[in-house]
Amino acid sequence: MSSPEHLMYPGQPAVFRADGPLGVPGDPRVPGPTDTGSLAVLDYGHAAAVEALVAGLRSSPGLVPALGWFPAAVRDAAVGRSVPLDVYRAVPGFDPATEVGVVRADRRWIVVSC
Repeated sequence: MSSPEHLMYPGQPAVFRADGPLGVPGDPRVPGPTDTGSLAVLDYGHAAAVEALVAGLRSSPGLVPALGWFPAAVRDAAVGRSVPLDVYRAVPGFDPATEVGVVRADRRWIVVSC
């Protein structure tokens, strides 16, 4: 698994990131204590930049827990405790296996797990 500081992102987004255990705290399905991952939130500044990245690609619905370290604009997009996303695969400029989640309520933001 690569960490976000070693990844290149298309364009020049502001990057917010955190490392931690996979799964959701309190959920009995949380993986073992050594299963960790990184999550990055990318701010492209305006929706048009993100729309150019995902133009012509199909999306599927997704959710990410609204974590306390997320920028306020992303946390504010939460419905209940989760942020609704449009998830894209094989987005040019990203690793082909990376799922790119575009925040539905404010499409300048992307959430990626690494």
